[in-house]
Amino acid sequence: SHCKGGAEVETTDGNIELETDGTVAAKTSEGSIDAKISGQLQKDSILGAAGGNITVSLIPEIDVKIDAKSSDGKITTEFPVTMVVQGSLKIGQLQGDINDSGPLLTLRCVGGDINLKRSNADDKTS
Repeated sequence: SHCKGGAEVETTDGNIELETDGTVAAKTSEGSIDAKISGQLQKDSILGAAGGNITVSLIPEIDVKIDAKSSDGKITTEFPVTMVVQGSLKIGQLQGDINDSGPLLTLRCVGGDINLKRSNADDKTS
């Protein structure tokens, strides 16, 4: 579903696919989330999936703070993430800023991977 200005989606069984240029809150307890954020987030947002992967496409110029945790999977990012690190890093966790810090994007995944992708202008569906 394409949502202007924001989206809130929750399902107990199934995958979520969405595109938004605003704030997003999406959770599924049995499935994956494929989200495309096609604008600058104005407020904190959250994506949570159990039993599946989270894939988020972000515009290259987005300013956002990332807090990603996957309990059983790996995290990959096509963006440089600026982190302040002290002590030991936990596997399956990524916390830091993309570009300049902005609203918080929280990603929580159980039993899957988290993928941060860079969207291109060519990806836009008209």
